[in-house]
Amino acid sequence: MTDGQKKRLMRVLAGAALFAAAILIPAKGYIKLLLCLIPYIIVGGDVLKNAFSGIFRRQWLDENFL
Repeated sequence: MTDGQKKRLMRVLAGAALFAAAILIPAKGYIKLLLCLIPYIIVGGDVLKNAFSGIFRRQWLDENFL
């Protein structure tokens, strides 16, 4: 396993643990939304970054944006 793969695996595991914690915490409203968005950003950060850069480069229909 390469270093990049290990890093991605650790991000996925951390995101899964944080998402499980967000589901189990008895919060409501915007706090619950924020707790669920944090793992989403951790795991999908690369895709989000590529999607936003594609938007600014006016490449609307690439796989990252869709």
